[in-house]
Amino acid sequence: MADQRQGIYFGEISAQQSPSVEANSVEAGIRAGNINISSSTDREVLELSASSRNAQEKHAELLRSLETEKRSRAVNVPTRPEEVIRQLRSLGHPITLFGERPEDRRARLRTVLSSLAVDGVLPQAVSRAQDISSSVGYEKEKKVPLEDQLFYVPVKSNDLKHARQALFNYSMVRTNTRLQHERAQQDSSVFELDAHAADLYRTSQHIAVNASQLADVRPLSAVRFSPDASMLATGSWSSSVKLWDSKTCALMHTFHGHTDRITGIAWHPTATSAASTSSSLLVGSASADGTAKLWNQQDTKQPVVTLKGHQSRLGQLAFHPMGAHVLTASYDHTWRLWDVERGTELLLQEGHYREVYAIACQGDGALCATGDLGGVGRVWDLRSGKSIMTLQGHAKQIVSLDWNGYVLASGSDDHSVRIWDLRKRQNVYVVPAHDGMVSTVRFSASGEILATSSFDGSIKLWRSRNWTLLSVLKGHDGKVMAMDVAPDEKHLVSIGFDRTFKTWAPDTEC
Repeated sequence: MADQRQGIYFGEISAQQSPSVEANSVEAGIRAGNINISSSTDREVLELSASSRNAQEKHAELLRSLETEKRSRAVNVPTRPEEVIRQLRSLGHPITLFGERPEDRRARLRTVLSSLAVDGVLPQAVSRAQDISSSVGYEKEKKVPLEDQLFYVPVKSNDLKHARQALFNYSMVRTNTRLQHERAQQDSSVFELDAHAADLYRTSQHIAVNASQLADVRPLSAVRFSPDASMLATGSWSSSVKLWDSKTCALMHTFHGHTDRITGIAWHPTATSAASTSSSLLVGSASADGTAKLWNQQDTKQPVVTLKGHQSRLGQLAFHPMGAHVLTASYDHTWRLWDVERGTELLLQEGHYREVYAIACQGDGALCATGDLGGVGRVWDLRSGKSIMTLQGHAKQIVSLDWNGYVLASGSDDHSVRIWDLRKRQNVYVVPAHDGMVSTVRFSASGEILATSSFDGSIKLWRSRNWTLLSVLKGHDGKVMAMDVAPDEKHLVSIGFDRTFKTWAPDTEC
């Protein structure tokens, strides 16, 4: 009997409909298009949009980095540097990166191992590393003391042994003399020293061009004052070296002998206007032809000595303060020590991974500094041949170095000048000096002023006590290729890409 109740009925729909009615309702919905049921053979898959795909990849990478960081806390990493290097090599990774310290290398190994752990290949990788280490016999390496691995060239000739003994004796005498002079200065009033510095600072703020001279048909590349400031030496891209009177700018001598552009010039420590009339050694020049030549006044076409041995073009050169030796830097990644009198090579020093361009000797004669085109410099003990300090910090090539006692200044293509303290063995200050490559850095005789020149066309004078800017000198039409400071600390000379050299003096003399 059918239910005769009228109105609202509370209850399940299924209770009111029979199975046949439900089936008929579904079929009717399908026919009407209100119900869509896809089959396994007719399925449409929609691709993710580019933004959704990128978001998914970033999310997956984030999860992976979190998992890697979590695993890194549980990964065991060796503490000995040689073990860390061994595992990195066996895993196919670089054993060291530029500027990487031992603690950075160990952290990199931890990251590599944790990444392998996330990928599930850590056990196989570690076992393979252990097999490789044992197969090549690294156990013998562990017994090598660290001090025996220091890089230096041992003495193999009596000439080098005698030269190092002479350098040691000379540096000891110079050091004692300098210390006695400094002790004597301590007895004088501090106000006197400050007054001298203040006078230099006032003078440096009123310097102007005193003379300008067209020196060559091609751009100039090197310039230096003679030790008594009576002469100038210039080198150019035309391969010639010229000597000039520093007061009148008159040409005195022209030396021909190189076949390529001049890259560096250095005066012999005893070269003076009096010595220029004798057969005494006067000036040395380095060239891109791969040779260095030493000249005197008697013969302007034939050098006194030609130093051959480098396998590539030369950078700068420097005389040792004793005068018996000269140092040359080269693009063959080495620098060499030569006997001036005999013209023989005493030392071939490796240690740089890039071309060596800058070189400078310390005033006491015990140390020298070299800088390469990779932005790395080194300080060497000439008495032992060991590298005692590495100068790391420049982003680009080092093109100039100069000493002021235990302080070393380096100029670079990264537009900066860095100040290094040998007592602390670290970089103590960075001078954002120029808007172009710093072509020259030069301390004044007292060390109170640091002069810099740059490819931005300017010369700047800095107070070395706090590295504040004193003055900016402009006069060249284009790049300033190099400059030098006279021993009296009040006169300068500069050379430019405009083929001229200019002398600078206090405006009261101009």
